[in-house]
Amino acid sequence: MPSDSTPIAPENSESNSESSLEPQIVDPIIPTAEVVSEYVSSPVDPTATETETPHHFPATTITAKRLHPTSFFFNAISHIRSYIVPFVLALFGAAQDEMFWQYLAAIILVGSLVSNFIQYLTLNYSITNGDLILKQGIFFKRIRTIPVRRIQNVDLIQNVLHRMMGVAEVRIETASGTEAEAVLRVLSLSEVGVLRLELFGSELKPATKASDAPQLVGSNGERSDAPHELRKEPTESRELLRIPLSWLAYAGLASDRGMLIVGVAIGALFQFNFDWANYKNIWKVLFQFGDSWIAIGLTIAAVLLAMRLFSVVWFILRFHGYRLTRIGDDLRISCGLLTKVSATIPRQRIQFISVHRSLVLRWMGFATIRIETAGGGGKEGGDSAATTRAWFVPVVPVELVPALLGELRPGLDWDEQQQTWQPVSPGTGRRLMRTGIVMSIALTLIGLVVYRPWGGLVGVVWLPFSMWLAVRTSRAVRYARTEFGMAYRSGIMTRKLSMTFYERIQSLKFSQSPFDRSWKMASLSVDTAAAGPAGHLIQVPYLEEEFAREEFERLRQLVAQHRLVWK
Repeated sequence: MPSDSTPIAPENSESNSESSLEPQIVDPIIPTAEVVSEYVSSPVDPTATETETPHHFPATTITAKRLHPTSFFFNAISHIRSYIVPFVLALFGAAQDEMFWQYLAAIILVGSLVSNFIQYLTLNYSITNGDLILKQGIFFKRIRTIPVRRIQNVDLIQNVLHRMMGVAEVRIETASGTEAEAVLRVLSLSEVGVLRLELFGSELKPATKASDAPQLVGSNGERSDAPHELRKEPTESRELLRIPLSWLAYAGLASDRGMLIVGVAIGALFQFNFDWANYKNIWKVLFQFGDSWIAIGLTIAAVLLAMRLFSVVWFILRFHGYRLTRIGDDLRISCGLLTKVSATIPRQRIQFISVHRSLVLRWMGFATIRIETAGGGGKEGGDSAATTRAWFVPVVPVELVPALLGELRPGLDWDEQQQTWQPVSPGTGRRLMRTGIVMSIALTLIGLVVYRPWGGLVGVVWLPFSMWLAVRTSRAVRYARTEFGMAYRSGIMTRKLSMTFYERIQSLKFSQSPFDRSWKMASLSVDTAAAGPAGHLIQVPYLEEEFAREEFERLRQLVAQHRLVWK
């Protein structure tokens, strides 16, 4: 373990305002009632709890402001794909020696640039009466209104050109979907600071007396008595985690991210008709170490080494300088070497937490934390901000995980070893073994048909592996109902622990397949309002049927009670 493995700052005492946000814990022991067979509690609006109370409601007004002058340049770069058509037309015209196609390409290109320029000239944003308003267009005007209380994330993306020019691309996300609600490309860093301050930096506090209400100046310059007291106080800021370069190297060595890059490289070699015959010297060098099997082994080792190195490079590029900071009740991530990302995640929007520990990471004593939020998050592999949220904490020592979970969920005192876990049905191992035997017989028959007689060895080899897999799976799957919600862990090579909270559960499901009924088993699953996958779902299989029915009813009542508490 590296010596720099204690980056979490000392715990500060939490304020009364933060503790007031905590839900009241309902006694999980509830008498069971008769269960309706297969469905479920009704879904709820994921924003219902937060929209009832004012949240980051700005009392001041930002007058209409335009984008940064370099926006035209960056907007043109972002639409570079649209220039492929005029480029192809120009090449076609040059090959045919016809100016018509080149003129057509020029018209399309100029039209696209003019459209981008008009977008820059006409797009402006403002904040009025608690709404973020975006206006755009000359002949066809578009006005988009986004209630500030619905805004969950204001993410900044800065590549090398952005940092050279002191600007950033701003993505504004709400809980309404997986895509950004608005993209401001680009704003100066000073304007970004003003926008963030007005969206998240002001709070409204009820005035003690009517005479105490201050005089606020509106956008028209007139003074009016405000029903609330505008309070702008320094928000508590505390650094929770800083990831050193050595940890990122460990994460890269344990990751398979480089597999994609190696696969693309090999595919490109075949696509461009790479002449392998002219590179026989490479094989000669390999064969000097022994026979063909050794050469093949060295080739595989070289590919695996390249994959790991590419993975290390990816982690360093994506998460270099990683810092996790809590500012008030928001969590802020900043990281990136070439493209720097700053993402904000309100703690109230966290729906789902998942801790992943691959085999190599367990050997090194590290883990990965992923989260899902209500709306805005996109899918993994999308833009940089979405990927950062998918890999919320890309690598952290295992001993620091409980402290970080307590920051994600105030008041959460999690100890996996002390938790009481519910095992799966005792017949799970036998059921999986029978399935493995059937698959082994099928693989043996298929192998004998395809390649006799040695093809049948595939099923013979699979049989002991399936037996081991059945035993390990029956031991790995565990479920727990806690005072805050549900926890589920599974996985053999990569162990995964996920948890969600009663007030975040949208629906519960009790299900049985024909095989489940024959083995007197059932499955429980939950659904939240999360937008992006965290690589693990709470779908608990192989539970005893009677226990699953009783647990379904307990969970249904707990979800209903906590929903009322949070409303």
